[in-house]
Amino acid sequence: MLNEKCYHYERYENTPSDIAEKIFFYPQWAGRFDCKEDFRVERSGFKSFLLLYTLRGCGRLDYHGESVLLKKGSVALINCLDEHIYFPSNQWEFLFLHFDGVCASDFCEHICSLSSSFVFSDDGGVLQKLEKIVSFCREKNVHTEAVLSKSISDILYLLLSMVQKNRPRRFDEVCEYIEKNLSFDLSAESLADHFGFSRSYFSTAFKKATGTTLYEYLLACRLNRAKNLLIRQNLPISQVAELTGFNDSTTFIRAFKRKEGITPLKYKKTVFG
Repeated sequence: MLNEKCYHYERYENTPSDIAEKIFFYPQWAGRFDCKEDFRVERSGFKSFLLLYTLRGCGRLDYHGESVLLKKGSVALINCLDEHIYFPSNQWEFLFLHFDGVCASDFCEHICSLSSSFVFSDDGGVLQKLEKIVSFCREKNVHTEAVLSKSISDILYLLLSMVQKNRPRRFDEVCEYIEKNLSFDLSAESLADHFGFSRSYFSTAFKKATGTTLYEYLLACRLNRAKNLLIRQNLPISQVAELTGFNDSTTFIRAFKRKEGITPLKYKKTVFG
């Protein structure tokens, strides 16, 4: 259902070039709506991501089983494949951007996986980027596609930074502890006990706070340390494996090759020529 009755509106369509579809974020529609009272959008099954930025008044968004108010300065991030409804709560004026791109789905999913909400409070940075995108779509200049992609990317990074600012500081301590103690037992159980978390809570909370599982984070830290040791110190593979917390050389070599595509020894020879 689409009832887009407005006092004033501007809406600009954008058809991306082939190269934009392959490598960029790109807008599909962008514009501004000053809604009448009976304005209402009900949608699902549409391959697009939507940003709604409230300029004035207040709207209401029903999405993912929640009904939230969209107040001035708020920005909502919506996957249009999922059912969503939005309409004015009182006089409501908003900017909107429908966009997509080669990694849009993964990027937006990552932001939402870290956040307890799909609505964010802007300090002005998002508004500036959205206004720039609307302006470029109005001009319909194909040479701005890279600039448009960067502006959309900048908005997503701003939303990501908002989420990361609000993550529990306690998990920064966990990450710091892990990086300093890679050769010790760093199971979820041992870390939960060390930091006073319940064991059932720890793994889920760690992924929510960091965006990655404990296993993935540990593996990345151990491989980073291993690369440093391989490059900077002339140590046997067995010692590198021990210092980075792998059970044995075989496990280390398999993990390294699975991630890097080459063995640790070949990596060392490649770096040093």
